[in-house]
Amino acid sequence: MLNAISDFYFRAHRSRIFTVFMILLLMGCIALMAAAQPEVGLDLRVYEFNEKTSITASMDRYFDVQGRLMPEGRYQTARNIGPLQLTGSRYIPIEVAGRDEPIFVLDENIPMPNADGQVSFVGQLIAAGDPAINYFLEVGRPTDMPLINRIARVALIVACLLVLGLLVGWLVRRTNYALAAGGSAHAASGAPEWMWFGSLGARFQNAYVRQGAVRLNATSQNLTFESTQNEPWAVVVHLAQMATPLSIATRYGPLPAIRMVFEDERGLIRKGVVAASTAQARDNLLQRLSTKN
Repeated sequence: MLNAISDFYFRAHRSRIFTVFMILLLMGCIALMAAAQPEVGLDLRVYEFNEKTSITASMDRYFDVQGRLMPEGRYQTARNIGPLQLTGSRYIPIEVAGRDEPIFVLDENIPMPNADGQVSFVGQLIAAGDPAINYFLEVGRPTDMPLINRIARVALIVACLLVLGLLVGWLVRRTNYALAAGGSAHAASGAPEWMWFGSLGARFQNAYVRQGAVRLNATSQNLTFESTQNEPWAVVVHLAQMATPLSIATRYGPLPAIRMVFEDERGLIRKGVVAASTAQARDNLLQRLSTKN
């Protein structure tokens, strides 16, 4: 399980597609949470618009409107800025049975009227700031805020899980993708003699390796872990500043390992983990690192 977690984050951190997906998912969650609104005092019922409807007491309510459009009375808002005239929204009056005066409707999304001009729609009564229009109807049904708020709550949970996952990923990266395993380590059949976990340094574009099979070359000055795989790379330990024995989770099960802070051949301080196939090999290396400290 621990090896699977480490391997997942190792692959995820190397994947640009995964990074972009996580960013877009987090941004989507934030957008959904921003769409939430309090439901207290929110009137989403649809009323009948008739001769008894009070305009002043009905602002922001939704109405089921039936009437006859009067396209000959359409009104176009405009604003003069110096010699320029900027046109704005267009409104069409609608005559509702029983009312003395027609009411304007924003000329957007209005259903196709019948041959006699009759039209039926649901719209919201909105106050206007134009001198000629004090209020108007905007075609559109009420937003299902309870549903949006439920989705926003789900988005909040997803966002929290994403943040938690990113935090866990940051912690796993700090361990060089080598999580400590409970219990005692043991020799594993098929495991390489040595495996490297950690950065390869600036000489190799700071690439990270996990469970990279290596061979150990020791000299009087340095310990060099050289890759036995197709990609040629090496990690040079000139001076170990800290070496801690532990057991880590690998694909071969728990293996004895050393987590160390060391000085490389250029004098730079780096971190890494080396796993051994046997506890005896690990202890011998630990003794060698201690004598070089």
